[in-house]
Amino acid sequence: MNNRNYFIIIGFFLLNSSLFSKSIENGKKLYNEAECQKCHTSDDYTSKERKVKDFQKLQWRVKRCDFTMDAGWFDEDIEDVVHYLNSSFYKFDTNK
Repeated sequence: MNNRNYFIIIGFFLLNSSLFSKSIENGKKLYNEAECQKCHTSDDYTSKERKVKDFQKLQWRVKRCDFTMDAGWFDEDIEDVVHYLNSSFYKFDTNK
């Protein structure tokens, strides 16, 4: 493999990590704008008795909250909130 290919591969990974961090920032912004903390505290996310036990359940719960609260989020927004909550609190392995 030549040097150009290495730069393309490195650039791809840097771009993807940058996009992922932006989605987390956007998720935090959306979470705060929707005032999710009116119903949820960090204890809801970190408690041993928490209802969300895996990444799929987290996705489902965020979709349910979007619908219930009529936040008007697009699918990408929901995923951003899911990634924000997962990176900040849940720490589920998403590579399964």
